[in-house]
Amino acid sequence: MQGKDTHVASRDKADSGSYYSCTGDHLQPMGAILENLKKEYQDGSVSTENVHCCVESTYRSIVSVLYSAANEFVPKYHKGFFQFW
Repeated sequence: MQGKDTHVASRDKADSGSYYSCTGDHLQPMGAILENLKKEYQDGSVSTENVHCCVESTYRSIVSVLYSAANEFVPKYHKGFFQFW
């Protein structure tokens, strides 16, 4: 159950340009990492275990980037904030 002080993200009030720029800047290098990993795996120069570790690490990084960008560019309001407007 949610309390009275629950915060709700307001996507319609977000600075979407900055959000997309920030996420793009931080996620683009991860695509290159995964592409290189794929090539190395296909060449047989990296183990399945190393691939698994790299994918898990990259996944955590992606989630972190998205979470951080949302916290920075998507405002949050107390539930019911706009109720009386």
